[in-house]
Amino acid sequence: MIMGELLSYSISGGLLMVCMYLAYRVFLARNNQHGFNRGVLLLIYLVSFALPPVCSAIKNVIAAPAMPSYILTGVEAVGGTHSPAAERLWGTALIWIFIAGVIIVAVRTVITWISLTAVIRRAEKIKRQGYTIAITDNDGLAPFSWMCYVVVSRSDFESGCRAIAVHEIKHIACRHWIDLLIAQV
Repeated sequence: MIMGELLSYSISGGLLMVCMYLAYRVFLARNNQHGFNRGVLLLIYLVSFALPPVCSAIKNVIAAPAMPSYILTGVEAVGGTHSPAAERLWGTALIWIFIAGVIIVAVRTVITWISLTAVIRRAEKIKRQGYTIAITDNDGLAPFSWMCYVVVSRSDFESGCRAIAVHEIKHIACRHWIDLLIAQV
């Protein structure tokens, strides 16, 4: 029962998030107001996380019977092709698919974090005021920032990566890695 409710919550929250994100992409994604866009994205996460249980609670309050209900016994449905066993099988299958998806995403996230940590650990580090530049020998690695690190390839660093550094330092100052963690959760 609890897994079914969790599955239902995840599906409704996910669909709500997809709809709101599509609206964001259509109306706001090209907008250069980065702070506003960040707020909208965080609001999308919050609404899609909180709205399904709120709607369910409101629905339960509205649907609560005002008068006592009477149970009729001995009444059977006529002509029904309802199969409780088939419904349980589908429900169980959906729950297992959901669990498999959660495990896959969790494993993928852990692997990504381990890879990020390994890249930063192996890199040459130059401490600056408020951040650290991590220079890696992997030229195929695109520049990125994570927590207080700006990770760049040696060739980017040696070619005077001022524009890259300014961009990534802005990400560090705004703590965008927290946004990524929230999105992943």
